[in-house]
Amino acid sequence: MESKYLTILCVLLISAALTEGFAYPHQGQRCLCEKTVKKLKLKKVSQIELFPKSATCSNIEVLATMKSGKKKSIICIDPNIKLVKEIIAGKKKNVKVINHLSKQG
Repeated sequence: MESKYLTILCVLLISAALTEGFAYPHQGQRCLCEKTVKKLKLKKVSQIELFPKSATCSNIEVLATMKSGKKKSIICIDPNIKLVKEIIAGKKKNVKVINHLSKQG
């Protein structure tokens, strides 16, 4: 009876070890944003976060936290639109910016 449980345990451990080595289906890309929007109403944004390119994602990513009452929603914005460039440059002061781009080293 003990050998039955030992066999099952060995099979489970081997399976776990094998599956740990499999690659993610996104071919190494583990970005925060799958899709981005190209238009944004600044009045509805409470904060913007800027994320640099990394080992797991080759894109600069811009996430906006939207003002929507009790529910918090986050959208991904195209980093190349004019409004985002103005926010990064500091021209828009009415939105909180968390800049993770400057923390890369």
